[in-house]
Amino acid sequence: MPVIAIFSGLYCAAEEIVSEVARRLDFPVVGPELLDQVSEKHGVPVGRLSASLGARPSLLDQLLHDRTRGLIQVKDGLADLLQQDSLIYIGGGTLLIPGEITHAMRVCLHATMEHRVERASQEAGLNPRQARKHIERTDEQLGRWARELFHKSPWEASLYDLLVPTHTVSVEEAADLI
Repeated sequence: MPVIAIFSGLYCAAEEIVSEVARRLDFPVVGPELLDQVSEKHGVPVGRLSASLGARPSLLDQLLHDRTRGLIQVKDGLADLLQQDSLIYIGGGTLLIPGEITHAMRVCLHATMEHRVERASQEAGLNPRQARKHIERTDEQLGRWARELFHKSPWEASLYDLLVPTHTVSVEEAADLI
């Protein structure tokens, strides 16, 4: 069976969709713990690995190459993960999976800003202005990451095997698609 790799923006119903897909397929889900595993394997703090996945490179990084090294270590962790079968990976590392890996299905969950702001207001109790600001800040980080890797938006259909518009489909319908 394949590895399903899911990339999502904030408030795109990722948790519910991933849970439903995992339940239906009886697949385990791997997410942030991938960085824990990489940290343990390479003896690098999780914070440093996390910073290598999207933060702007600093002047110090340009001298020490910490970010590049962290990225290589995360790719190594993904390579180990992709040798397994029948699992769901959710996270920004989805963008690091080469297109040549044919047993990994890359999925992007996305929604309109209005839908995401509404969900953020309901789920996190944020007012619409706070919600929009929070989402835009995170989207900017994701955008910087995708532009650095591919010179494309993180929502660009060509980066994925399947794009699921969560503002137009239910959790069950999204799980059906996946």
